[in-house]
Amino acid sequence: MTGKIAWIEDDIDIIEPVIRPLKRAGYEFLELGSVKDVLDNLDDVRTCDLILLDMILPTGAVEGTFGRYPGLKLLKMFREELSIDIPSVVLTVVTNEDTITELKDFGALDIILKPVLPSELRERVLKALKSAQG
Repeated sequence: MTGKIAWIEDDIDIIEPVIRPLKRAGYEFLELGSVKDVLDNLDDVRTCDLILLDMILPTGAVEGTFGRYPGLKLLKMFREELSIDIPSVVLTVVTNEDTITELKDFGALDIILKPVLPSELRERVLKALKSAQG
């Protein structure tokens, strides 16, 4: 089974080797590097089977307050304002318990701490996709 993953990450060139096993397995990626990229491509995001989201992103000169963790704000926007309920996995260096709780409250299926091994990421993304399909 393959699908399409919205990959919201500002360090795509650095992190790309981590997702290579998923690309080899046939997954297609919509690569978005900032909040502005995401908001400009919402129709494409809505067609994805999974969102792989980084917590710390540049806004890309988008108006509004995105705070310290724009990825958290995006996840909240997806759920509360945009009716985007696509399963989401968060990749982050953030370990603050309150922030992790907020991510779970906004429906993050899994929270993966960076750095992560490619094999672990592949396994956890596949698990998230499987659990989201019921």
